[in-house]
Amino acid sequence: MLIHLSIKKNPLFFKFIRCCFCTVMVTALPLGAESESDAAEPVQVLDTFELRTLEFRSLAEDFAQPTLFLDAAELAPRLETSIGETLEGLPGISSTSYFPGASRPIIRGFSNDRIRILSNGIDTLDASVGSHDHSVALEPHLIEEIELVRGPATLLYGSNAVGGVINATNRRIARQRAGADLTGTLRTEYSSAADGWTHAGYAVGDIGPMTWSLTGLVRRHGDIDIPGAANADPELNEGRSTGTLENSFVRTQDWSGGLSYIQDHIVAGISLSGFNTNYGIGFETENDVAGVAPNGSLIIERELDDRVEIDVEQIRVDALLALLEPFSWAEELRFRFGWSDYEHDELEDGEVGTTFSNQAFEGRVEIEHVPWLGNLEGAIGAQFSQSKFSAIGDEAFIRPNRTRKAGLFFFEELPVGEWTLQFGARVEAQRITVSGFDRDALPAATGKPDNFSDYGLSGSLGFIRPLNDTTTLSLNLSYTERLPSAQELYADGPHIGTFAFERSDALDGSHFKTEDSIGIDVGLSHSSQRFTAESSIFYQRFDNFINLRRTDELAFENNDGSYDIVRRQDVDNSFIGREFIDVTRYQQVDAHYYGLEGSLTYHALSSESHSLDLTLGGDLVRASERSSGENLSRIPPARLSAEVIYRNWPIEIGARHRYIFSQDRTAANETSTAGYQLTSLNAAYRFGDTGQGTVFLRVDNLFDNEARSHTSFVKDSAPLAGRNLRLGVAYAY
Repeated sequence: MLIHLSIKKNPLFFKFIRCCFCTVMVTALPLGAESESDAAEPVQVLDTFELRTLEFRSLAEDFAQPTLFLDAAELAPRLETSIGETLEGLPGISSTSYFPGASRPIIRGFSNDRIRILSNGIDTLDASVGSHDHSVALEPHLIEEIELVRGPATLLYGSNAVGGVINATNRRIARQRAGADLTGTLRTEYSSAADGWTHAGYAVGDIGPMTWSLTGLVRRHGDIDIPGAANADPELNEGRSTGTLENSFVRTQDWSGGLSYIQDHIVAGISLSGFNTNYGIGFETENDVAGVAPNGSLIIERELDDRVEIDVEQIRVDALLALLEPFSWAEELRFRFGWSDYEHDELEDGEVGTTFSNQAFEGRVEIEHVPWLGNLEGAIGAQFSQSKFSAIGDEAFIRPNRTRKAGLFFFEELPVGEWTLQFGARVEAQRITVSGFDRDALPAATGKPDNFSDYGLSGSLGFIRPLNDTTTLSLNLSYTERLPSAQELYADGPHIGTFAFERSDALDGSHFKTEDSIGIDVGLSHSSQRFTAESSIFYQRFDNFINLRRTDELAFENNDGSYDIVRRQDVDNSFIGREFIDVTRYQQVDAHYYGLEGSLTYHALSSESHSLDLTLGGDLVRASERSSGENLSRIPPARLSAEVIYRNWPIEIGARHRYIFSQDRTAANETSTAGYQLTSLNAAYRFGDTGQGTVFLRVDNLFDNEARSHTSFVKDSAPLAGRNLRLGVAYAY
């Protein structure tokens, strides 16, 4: 039986544990220092037992779809306050860019419940899928490595991974012996735009047959500097400071402690961790009808209202068991389990307006079998999860619900002549039960909707063929049945994260079906002494695509808390003086996504002492309804980038320039976004006998350009940060 540790009910326990770990740990991953340190310190690695987070992780060219792998050294110069901003700018990856404290990755235009973000192979078990203003409970500065996987292997982790799977590996549970009583890394960093510090890191050590691990982070960032005024609407800038994004602070504490037993044929471990972040998300905007013009258009008065911030706390337990050759037909068995008690308050002018909670767990077992029929290698497995979600308060836009899922899957790989065949399949069942909530007492309430229960079948087939010693062709075909989420089925109320009244058409008699999609992806990769290149084109065709669409309706609140939803053209002088918010609806449409992405690196210099790499990259995605041709909303614009990196031990310097095109392919009731350019510089100097220390400097947005992300719900009130100088030091011991 799991012991329930409610964060809000046990504040002293949480604060005591948090303070202990954050006092001891002021460490994190270094900028390239770790590999040198590891080379200097002997590490005991099991001879044949490689514990992997994703099955059959290979070189990128060995996957039937583009696969990205970033280790600690590659992550270090990209680190930001959120996982979305850390990965933003990589080919095919953009970000929701809500505020510095909340940003979730977007892959090929897909976000929320169409990509999966994992921590050591298990869901983050937070509330970030439900809204862009909810942070992902995953601290980038404590990540050891990141994998982005597409293609057949995504079916191992759910049918809701059309865009891909992002798996972040951290050190909460040690997976190999430390080889010493104490090893670790220290890192501290200053950010000028936020006028704040981040101190973070880890330590591991061996005690007899056991290996312990500790991680910790403390961040104190203030409101960020921006070029010019925050709001695109000059009316909202009256009386506001220029050059600062007010209420954009971030304060974060993250800690964990783990213990592992590691022997020749077994790895068993458990960890306890806590994540707490408090961050600002600007101000609510009050919209009032001031009149109706002769042509029928509305005259609207707008002003900033309550200051809004979010306070997140999560307690999490993770467990791992891996066995080598547990059965005669199995090479490895892996079991992972995660349990979380998550809660966050949305505060308006310091008062709690709405409280969101999610008590969730997820488990999975995978068995990697011995080769069958000669060369058929693969894995079979099962996955199960439960989420008990509730929202209580003024803006509880979704009723309490419990979502239970169970899935069976397999993934196989078979060499056939010069081709390698990869294929996988998954069956997944889902049941959502809902409860009553405060809005059921309103006069216009329609009562509790029906529970949801359904299942989906998905499959994927990939082909890989080397064209020569340096070039590989890949082709992937997929069919996915994604089951709708609780929010897509039951949303019904004002949602501060989207600044709209959010409602599902499923509540109005539209029976939501499974979201079916057929996809094709063709990729070409090249690796030679002088050049490295990756490119791909993709097409994804959807039936019953669930689209969150901003309509031409307005929602007017009544004194009893109910709302009148009125079409904009039906608003007359009787509405003068009444406050309103926009309306967004979840609707099923037939749609398609298509695009391309790629990068080319020229290795101008390459020797043991120094190297010079020049990289060009870019991506493009288009998305629209198939029948009408209407564009879908918040689709990333086209992007180009150029980067140069020079290394001459112990110095590394680099520069990067990005051109983000304007986005005028907009959905109905969506505004276009201007393009912008961003330039960054970075430098690092390593010190110590083996380079275990690193001093680093990074300048982002060198020319202090105004930049507003089209994918952001708050693009017109929250531009990206202006010129930002980051200075820090990392040391591995």
